[in-house]
Amino acid sequence: MRKRKKLFILPILSIISFICLIYLIFVFPPQTIIAFSNFKVSALPISFLLSFVFLWTLFWFIFANKIQGLLLATFPLIYLILRLNNLNQTFFLVLLFVLFAGLELFFFRKR
Repeated sequence: MRKRKKLFILPILSIISFICLIYLIFVFPPQTIIAFSNFKVSALPISFLLSFVFLWTLFWFIFANKIQGLLLATFPLIYLILRLNNLNQTFFLVLLFVLFAGLELFFFRKR
């Protein structure tokens, strides 16, 4: 049996990104423009990035596989982006699920 790598930084990074995400949600409304020196960005893309980092590190730690964590983290993020653009029919969710199930089979069928 293969020995599992010790990935202790992943839960710490996941907790930090989750705390930052919760802080961003409760303090800033989505239309807020956050300025970093000369760079201005809305709070919405930062919240998407923080939620992606949270989910990716969490799933990477749980499954001990970077690609599987990446696939499972992008699924809810793409669904939220579709909902943001008012594409909220059930058909889009089914298509997204079929796409990610196919990618999962493509990457892990080789084992």
